[in-house]
Amino acid sequence: ADIAKVMGFESNDEYNEIMFLREITHTVNAFNDMADIVRLYSKKPEMAEQRLENLLSEVLYEDSDSV
Repeated sequence: ADIAKVMGFESNDEYNEIMFLREITHTVNAFNDMADIVRLYSKKPEMAEQRLENLLSEVLYEDSDSV
């Protein structure tokens, strides 16, 4: 069975585009989070460190879910 059709997409191209956008959105959001931390570091290093720890704990938690 064609996975795109089974999931309700009209074509494999549409399915591939949606899956790509899902992946790239996650990556772009992570880069934006890191950029915010870098900008914050010069003004409030302690707060930046805490945000970095929070971000890393989310990543580690997500990785442990996929095992």
